[in-house]
Amino acid sequence: DTEQMSAAGQMDTFLGISGTDEILLAVKKCWASQFSFVATEYKRRYGQCYNSPLAVVIQEMIPCEVA
Repeated sequence: DTEQMSAAGQMDTFLGISGTDEILLAVKKCWASQFSFVATEYKRRYGQCYNSPLAVVIQEMIPCEVA
């Protein structure tokens, strides 16, 4: 994100992943998603660098009663 734009929803999200191999694959897919048509077109439209850094956050999913 920048002061002028929010990139929310432009990269892929993976839920319910378990095991080291699945987690590593999901991280790679997240990184790769910054080069999808949707993400690159968004960056082009707003004049952003195509190879800007991307951080991946891994969080444990927990059961909930309400959201």
